[in-house]
Amino acid sequence: MADSSWNREESTGTPASPKSMSRDPRPSLDIIAYRYREEQSFQSVLSIGLWFEAGFEAL
Repeated sequence: MADSSWNREESTGTPASPKSMSRDPRPSLDIIAYRYREEQSFQSVLSIGLWFEAGFEAL
């Protein structure tokens, strides 16, 4: 019983799982914004945030 529950927690708790990405794309967008802030400038992150908000308003 304990082993099966531990396996279930591990399978659902992995952020790299394709199921979690298809279910909620927001975490991947956060990762993209973080990478842009590291590679480019803060304005790139701001533009991504504005585009993200506009996309949600359109929905």
